[in-house]
Amino acid sequence: MKSLQADDLPTAVPCADDTCRRNSHIRRSRDGSVEWLKTLRAPDIVPLEHLSDPMSASFDAPRQVLNRSGTQRLSFWQVFGLLGIPMLLFLVMSIVWTAWLIILTLAPNETANYLMHTGDYDDGHFWLLAEQEIGIKFARIGGLMLAVVGYLHIMVKMLVWRTVPASFEVKTGGVRKASIENKKVVMPTRRRSITLEGLWYELTSINGPYRKFWNLAHKTADLITQIILLSNYLEQGFPDILVYGWVAFISCNCLSCALNILLNKHSALTEILVDSIFDLIATIVYPILILIYCYHNFQFDHEVFRTYVEVLPPGSFEIIARLHIEGKQGSENLVYLPSDLFSNMPQLLFLHLALHPSLRTLPALDGTPKLQTLELAHLFGLSRLPDLDKTVDLHGIVIAYLPLLETLPDLLKLKHLVSVTVFRPSFLCCNGYLGSCDLNHPFCDADNAYGFPAAMCLTDNKLQASSAMVKYLENFGPAVCYKTPDSLLEFADIPTKASVDMCGGVPYRRCDIVDPVTNEMFEGLCYNLRMQVLSCNPDPHNIEVRKLQIRLNVGTPCDPVEEAWLGCTDKR
Repeated sequence: MKSLQADDLPTAVPCADDTCRRNSHIRRSRDGSVEWLKTLRAPDIVPLEHLSDPMSASFDAPRQVLNRSGTQRLSFWQVFGLLGIPMLLFLVMSIVWTAWLIILTLAPNETANYLMHTGDYDDGHFWLLAEQEIGIKFARIGGLMLAVVGYLHIMVKMLVWRTVPASFEVKTGGVRKASIENKKVVMPTRRRSITLEGLWYELTSINGPYRKFWNLAHKTADLITQIILLSNYLEQGFPDILVYGWVAFISCNCLSCALNILLNKHSALTEILVDSIFDLIATIVYPILILIYCYHNFQFDHEVFRTYVEVLPPGSFEIIARLHIEGKQGSENLVYLPSDLFSNMPQLLFLHLALHPSLRTLPALDGTPKLQTLELAHLFGLSRLPDLDKTVDLHGIVIAYLPLLETLPDLLKLKHLVSVTVFRPSFLCCNGYLGSCDLNHPFCDADNAYGFPAAMCLTDNKLQASSAMVKYLENFGPAVCYKTPDSLLEFADIPTKASVDMCGGVPYRRCDIVDPVTNEMFEGLCYNLRMQVLSCNPDPHNIEVRKLQIRLNVGTPCDPVEEAWLGCTDKR
């Protein structure tokens, strides 16, 4: 068949009447429709399935224009304008904070010690932070790593992949206009075939018809989470200024929600920007402020504490003092403890029992898997300790003046144990438990003040420590069965009227105290032993500590009159 040539086409004839003009208008409309259909089939037009998101079309169209026209890639300032620098700063802050959380999750105790300079205290476990289960720890690390990858992806898009002039389209209304035009094509298709992906875009896209419902659900979840955090802050006893600040933040967040509802002048971009700022404050800025506040308000005299660590023997009260629930000096106090007392205490980290002379047995500690420190002091009736096989996270054991204690439980399964301290009289130091029986050891002498008999050698060889146990205890050096001079000065533990009156309320005054058994005179120091009333105490370690503090010019300023015997002068 012969194809039509241009010359064969009929030429247009001017219309002479109204009927002719109407027919000509119809032909032009038909020809325009044909040309429009041809353009839809053009190869350089984005396929319809690519326009599932109205925003995708609005951003792809400018990119195609750039590619066809050969214009250069837009600069950072052209794309983001004045918001670019704050966006980058917030992004870097988010990356750094998330990295900090990863480090804190991996090594919480070491991180806290490094930040607060407490690594030398309590064998590195000053904060008593409980170790998380390995599954929970890795789950948290995985989530935080995904967040870091997302932040880095956004940063790369901001700094490298700037192929979409989003800022110009927003300013000129191109995004909104292109989205409206695309909806005319895409929306009918979605209505015919509703999918989960389509519903997601309807809810979350910047121009989605149901975006307000998504905003409502998102903001409701935010406010519920923030109120739960407020409740936790109140239960944990946060400082007032931090609680008031968090309440003010929640109030501002609620106010922004009300303004978004009442004022319909805000654009979708403005709402997203405001909501993102509140999310940033809640998740990153406020925790950083809490950390800064705690760091600057952590009042701890490191210099004074170091003098205690340097001079006092291991296990001394000034070194290991925590929340102590003790009996009263001179009273009978606790007689027994229920056998199931510690059967279900999974969060117990620190246990201190002291001054219960009538207590004969201790309950099993099977229900305390997170116990880190165990301190037992002045328990005159105990001859055995419960098994510690279930306390796998135990870091430190302190046994102070358990004179009738004959053996120790098996410690070989405690892989995290870093310190074992036994000081003041305990029969296990000389009755053959650690090897040979040495009844001449001062820890095995009879105690006339409390009426304790002298120690006797173990008759059952099964009670002796195994060679592996003895070698294990040798790793802790002289802290096991530490020979302290104050083991002979038990009479000074309990203040008397005479020892209180000789001090006259003046700390660090020199005093003399007499042993009521031997009538021997000892030089003493007016001191608040174990947070008791100021009284004369003959412990030479306390005297050396005060001399060191005066020499280093730390702690309480010295009195040149009362403390001249300790080396205090007018210059100090």
